[in-house]
Amino acid sequence: MAEIYYARLDEFWKKEEKYEFLKNHGVYDVEWNLLEPDEKHNWLTEGLRAEFETFLPMGTKEAKAGSGEAIFVNYGRGVGTSRDAWAFNFNSEDLAKNMQFTIEFYNEQVNKWIDRELTFKRPKINEKLQVIDGFVTYDDTKLSWSHSLKISLCQKQKAVFLEKKIRCHLYRPFVKGYLFFDKVMNNEGTIFKHIFPLPEYEKENQAICVTGIGSRIPFISIVSNHIPNLSLVVEPIQCFPFYTYAEDGSNRKENITDWALSEYRNHYKDNSISKWDVFHYIYGLLHSPQYREKYAANLKRELPRIPFAPDFRVFADAGRKLSELHVNY
Repeated sequence: MAEIYYARLDEFWKKEEKYEFLKNHGVYDVEWNLLEPDEKHNWLTEGLRAEFETFLPMGTKEAKAGSGEAIFVNYGRGVGTSRDAWAFNFNSEDLAKNMQFTIEFYNEQVNKWIDRELTFKRPKINEKLQVIDGFVTYDDTKLSWSHSLKISLCQKQKAVFLEKKIRCHLYRPFVKGYLFFDKVMNNEGTIFKHIFPLPEYEKENQAICVTGIGSRIPFISIVSNHIPNLSLVVEPIQCFPFYTYAEDGSNRKENITDWALSEYRNHYKDNSISKWDVFHYIYGLLHSPQYREKYAANLKRELPRIPFAPDFRVFADAGRKLSELHVNY
């Protein structure tokens, strides 16, 4: 059976330093470590804590699909636009002017594409996209193109400007502005039409935002009652809301599962624990320096898993106070 050996250099070394090391060290001059994969077939296991797998998962793809257990049913990434210069602004009036201008240009491109498409004979989507790459007008003073926007053009979807699409937006931690929230002009974060479908739901709903899998920065968690940016903490985030809704704001549902509530009530032998208590407990625990440090490697590999702390109420109370501070700063 083949064996894999690994040697690690200082991760903060510059390229030139690594080249110099390779120049001065042969294969037999390096201190190699034998790698042995864990049960999940991870080869680089340094710092991973096995007990992390026994904690309650905040969210899983299986639970999303209705075939597994997790604390939250639904979760998703923050809103990405690929054109923040147009779709985000600290001034709502400037944002409106920018978006009206760029939408007009985009819709002109759609009209030209409709005329161009008439020359095709039942083309496949990939063939269309290849043509579109050379068809669209690239002008950063009018529009920033992305793959998803080209697909929208390919499907002849026009954008529509409406004042109500201008929404309060958490762009960076404790930095708010305005976002043009639109399925054509945004390419990430469609789940937020079910989290904050209308501005009035920002008064009752909150979402815990955490760094996603593979983050290059230390773990971060921040709660928001506004639509958050995909790169809220520079790295892409995953968001876990308390409520979800239909797109028109009806059919409000608690997003924390009955299974999770039962787990907490049974473990702590306390039937007074509510789903909001669980939400705040999680937020408090995610801010524990001990938790972040001890499970730093695991938190880069997967979404958070939540252990049972000795005192539920201590973390729930801390999480409640933190969320009030972070939302109402």
